[in-house]
Amino acid sequence: MLDELEQLKRLSAKVGRDLTLTQGAGGNTSLKQDGQLFVKASGKWLANACEEPMFLPVDLERVRRAIPVGREDTDAAKPLIETPLRASIETSFHALLPQSVVVHVHSINTIAWAIQREGADRLEALLTGLEWRWVPYIRPGLPLTRLMAERLAPQVNVWVLANHGLIVAADTVAEAEALLNEVESRLAIEPDPQPWEEEKLKGLCANGQFQLPKHPVAHQAALGKRRVRHAIEGSLYPDHTVFLGPACASINRIDQFRKQWKMEPKAVVVEGAGLLLAAGVSDGAQEMAACLGLLLERVDAVGDVVYLHREEVCGLMNWDAEKYRQSLT
Repeated sequence: MLDELEQLKRLSAKVGRDLTLTQGAGGNTSLKQDGQLFVKASGKWLANACEEPMFLPVDLERVRRAIPVGREDTDAAKPLIETPLRASIETSFHALLPQSVVVHVHSINTIAWAIQREGADRLEALLTGLEWRWVPYIRPGLPLTRLMAERLAPQVNVWVLANHGLIVAADTVAEAEALLNEVESRLAIEPDPQPWEEEKLKGLCANGQFQLPKHPVAHQAALGKRRVRHAIEGSLYPDHTVFLGPACASINRIDQFRKQWKMEPKAVVVEGAGLLLAAGVSDGAQEMAACLGLLLERVDAVGDVVYLHREEVCGLMNWDAEKYRQSLT
């Protein structure tokens, strides 16, 4: 019989291979065992959890003691082994929760509800009977953990993070997987895929400035006026900002994007045809383009959305912890 850490690796890899749950280096998992917290390393892809070392042991109580008084640049989450890797920037909330196993995913279905202006109210009916909490958007890391601490109760095992994702917690890996599946089933939204125009997009790539996305589902972000508006008006969740920038640009308004953000766009929507990526973007950007397409082919079915504020976007793009994570992908 596999021990819990091996089971966690297997669940992590399974979750990491599912684009509707995890994209690229997003998401993280952990296990508390013998006073240690084994948590995913920053920048690692859960999909590779069974092939490469990525779970770092940190001192559980040291991390917990630092939550109310520490800063994110303290060494509270320094691994207990010699390694060039850093513990996840979200190690603190893994330590905060009392359950042995914590699984944090960037679930497409959850985000589709969590970006809604009335998201918390809509989820009341969908999650009835579960012990869950809604957490308003705040920057990942210690600020998020402290906000969760204000809502913490021993029985709470489901957390919906506005404009961010989902956390489930349980005492065993099997129970955590079952709970994750239960929440996903309740929050499932049927996608509405539309056809994209491959030849038109290939023509726009001819000069070498753009490339087609690795995952064709990314095109869904451009197939419809509402989807295009959501794509170009801002960023809906942190990893979009980190890997794709503050928003997508419209093919007809690239100069406007450059003027507004003082940078080149990494993703460009061609309304009615599909999405293009800048030549040479990272694997992380490819994954987040897929995330955007998966999300926006579901958002047509939900209410008004809320974007990250400009100062939140700028803070994420200039955060050293996120620059480190980008450098690994």
